[in-house]
Amino acid sequence: MTHIRWDESLSVSVAEIDEQHRRLFALADTLRAMREACLAPHEMLAAVEEFCDYTRHHFATEERYMDAYEYAGMDAHIQEHMRCSLRAVDFLGQCLADDPQLCEDFPAFLKSWLEAHVRGTDMGLGAYLNRRGVA
Repeated sequence: MTHIRWDESLSVSVAEIDEQHRRLFALADTLRAMREACLAPHEMLAAVEEFCDYTRHHFATEERYMDAYEYAGMDAHIQEHMRCSLRAVDFLGQCLADDPQLCEDFPAFLKSWLEAHVRGTDMGLGAYLNRRGVA
C-alpha cells in the first residue's frame, strides 16, 4: 500500500482544519507502516489509541465550526465522521483483544476515507467557512 500523505491539494483553506488534517494523515500513515511491518496488535495499541483520540478532537473541531456558522450540511457531515469513528473503534477493540486476525484493511480504509472525505465533504465545509471570512 502506498503512503498516506497530506499535500496542498487537500487544503480546505482553514488553517486549524488543515493543520489537524496533516496530523490525521501522519497518524494514519503510522498505522499503515505498523501493519506493513506485521506488528502484533498489542504493539499497535498506543498508536491506535492516539489516532482515535485525535480523530475525536478533530471531528469536534469541525463540528464546532459547523455549529457556529450554521452549516446546512452538518448532519450528513457528522454521519461521515461517525462512520470513520466506528471503524476506528472496531480496530481499537481488535488491538485490545490482541486479535491475530487484526483488520488487514483498516489502513486502506483510512487512506480511502480520509482522501475522499477531505476532497469532498471537507472541501465543501472549507469553502462555506471561507465565504464567511474563516481562513
